[in-house]
Amino acid sequence: MMSSHHAALACTLLAAMASASPLNRETVDVAGSLKCPGSKAHIYASCQMTTTFKNACAEVIEEISARVGGQKNGTWHDPHNKGTYTIDTQTATEIDMHRLTGNNKYTDKQVLSFTTDSDGSCVMQACSQSQVTSIFDGSTNYCNLHDLYCSDDGCHVVHSKLTYHEFYNACAQNDATQCLKV
Repeated sequence: MMSSHHAALACTLLAAMASASPLNRETVDVAGSLKCPGSKAHIYASCQMTTTFKNACAEVIEEISARVGGQKNGTWHDPHNKGTYTIDTQTATEIDMHRLTGNNKYTDKQVLSFTTDSDGSCVMQACSQSQVTSIFDGSTNYCNLHDLYCSDDGCHVVHSKLTYHEFYNACAQNDATQCLKV
C-alpha cells in the first residue's frame, strides 16, 4: 500500500512529466499560440504560462528589457540565485532569451510573446524550458519568467511597478517564494 506522502510524490512526478514533454525539441506553438523554445534534452522541466497585465505591452516590454539590461550597470539583479539573463532576439511582440544559473552550470531558454487586448492591456504568453535532463526544478522555470516582471516584496522594479495576474497553462512548480533566493 502506498503512503499518502508517496502518493502525493507520484502525483507531483506525473504532473512534472506531463509538462516535461520530450516531443517539444524546437520552437513550436503550444495550445495554438503559446510558443516554446524547445530543448535537446529528452525529459526536461518547463513552465508555460499566460500573464495578463493592466499595463500596456510597451510598458511591460520596457520593464523586462530594463531588468535584463540592468544586470550590466548594477540597477537590477536576478533575485533567484543571481542568474544572468541574455536577450537573444527582440521584436515589438516577442523576446527570445536565455538565463544562465548563478553557478554558471545550467541554461534555460525563454520565449515571451506579447499581444494587446481590446482594452489596451497586455497579455503575455511565456514559456521557459530547461536545456538539460530534469523533472523537478524547484520552480526555476517559473521564476525565470516571474522575476522579469514581478512587483512582489523582494522584487526590484526598475521603471514600472506592473499590475498582473498569472495563469499556469502547464507549470506544475510555481512557488513564488522560491523566486527570491539570492
